[in-house]
Amino acid sequence: MTVALWLLAVLGVIGAFDTFYYHEWRARLPARGSSAAPELKLHTARDFFYAIIFGTLPWLAWHGAWAGVFAGVIVIEIALTMWDFLVEITVRKPFGDVYGGERITHNFMGIIYGR
Repeated sequence: MTVALWLLAVLGVIGAFDTFYYHEWRARLPARGSSAAPELKLHTARDFFYAIIFGTLPWLAWHGAWAGVFAGVIVIEIALTMWDFLVEITVRKPFGDVYGGERITHNFMGIIYGR
């Protein structure tokens, strides 16, 4: 379990880097207004589910039916992530698509997450 929690911490650090460097600084998504709204709304939804995962897993054991609830949270987060990959293409096309390094970062996060 300790290894899983460390991997979760590494995932959080890489996710923060991805958000601040690629989404906020390079792509400047919040400044793009309504053209970036679909991607930002998906990020908000994913952040809700990440908060459940990151906020409970280190301190709470999900047993019995609650383990099913936790699995559902993970499945929803994965579905939102896949949807986000598609939306990013549309949102970012007017200013040159997703950055190459951002795609690598996303893939690295997916490997750590176990997808």
